Amino acid sequence: MSNEALAREYLKALENGESGDALRRFYTEDFEQIEYPNALNPRGQRSDLAHALDRSEKGKHLLRRQTFAVRYVVSSGESVALVVGWCAVVAVPV
Repeated sequence: MSNEALAREYLKALENGESGDALRRFYTEDFEQIEYPNALNPRGQRSDLAHALDRSEKGKHLLRRQTFAVRYVVSSGESVALVVGWCAVVAVPV
């Protein structure tokens, strides 16, 4: 499977509501997420893999649904970058 196909599969898994250990197949053990301040997380934060998977379970209660629209893809060797539009319906007031 190409890295682009894997990235698209990851977005589809998120759209389908997968969370926690069901998402583990998309990450390496040295994964780190840097989240900048936003409406759902005003202070932002850093997460290692365990914390990110735990947050994905808790986050299921924040969103009714989410969709991703891939706008552009750039690939070079094993690297791939996607520009993605994200749309979500929140389940709680923000």
